[in-house]
Amino acid sequence: MIKRVSASRIIGEGELADLIRQFDWRKTPLGPVEAWSDALVTTVNLLLASRHPMFLWWSPDLIQFYNDGYRPSIRADKHPAAVGQHGIECWPEIWPIIGPQIDAVMSRGESTWNTNQLVPINRNGKLEEVYWTYSYSPVRDKDGAVQGTLVVCSETTEQVLSERRLRSLLAINVDSTLQSQLSEEQSVLPIAESLVKNLEDNPSDIPFAALYLLPQGEIVQATLTESTRPISDPAKWPLLAVARAQTPLLLKDLGERFGELRSEPWPEPISLAYLIPLRISGSINAVLVLGISPCLPFDDRYQTYF
Repeated sequence: MIKRVSASRIIGEGELADLIRQFDWRKTPLGPVEAWSDALVTTVNLLLASRHPMFLWWSPDLIQFYNDGYRPSIRADKHPAAVGQHGIECWPEIWPIIGPQIDAVMSRGESTWNTNQLVPINRNGKLEEVYWTYSYSPVRDKDGAVQGTLVVCSETTEQVLSERRLRSLLAINVDSTLQSQLSEEQSVLPIAESLVKNLEDNPSDIPFAALYLLPQGEIVQATLTESTRPISDPAKWPLLAVARAQTPLLLKDLGERFGELRSEPWPEPISLAYLIPLRISGSINAVLVLGISPCLPFDDRYQTYF
């Protein structure tokens, strides 16, 4: 059986293999594929053949390549424009973090290793909290000179968030022996204050929190974290409506209600909050108000955590 030999020096199948073959490399400092060094062709083909997420910066201009394994970690904010782009043009938001690491590889041949490193990137239209385990390694030509930086990486955001949220849940868990005390407002307040205070330990997921008690359908108490003081006015929250409906509510207009809100650790404004109705005991209803991080998507995992 006669095997067909590809006319292109770029070998492989998949979205990125096709993009790299079709890209007009003559418009970049690398020039046409036919003029590439064997080291570059071999490294690109190795990258495309791997199912593990991999990324490559090549030459002093740090021209970019990546494979299908890396593709899910970026969105339309950067893909497919990142192919053939200069590194600093593609990643301005994280260049203070990764720029020195790349320079260490390119100028001194120093490899690096990072575990669960926070490297927030722009995706889905905003800066997003993203964690990575990754290595930067030099790629050398036949004479031993460093020509590129190869990144082998895994996004570990879900792992880091899951562990952080589990710690938070363990911290706010109310001991079962205290549950029997929740029969009167006077007994509820110390536990409510303890609950909300513990929420302050996870500002990355909960930038602010407040627990409003509504015995007999009236708002009589707000237990707050320090970051909640600017938005503590109960009249600006649909508390009674949430308590009556006994259905959580996602509010998307915090800017209109309170003006621009910011809280550590992120400088971006907070625009979303989640209101959860609670029936504590007897006639005592409550609504838990939780701020949503401006640097995380409010997906099913986030909602389930709340």
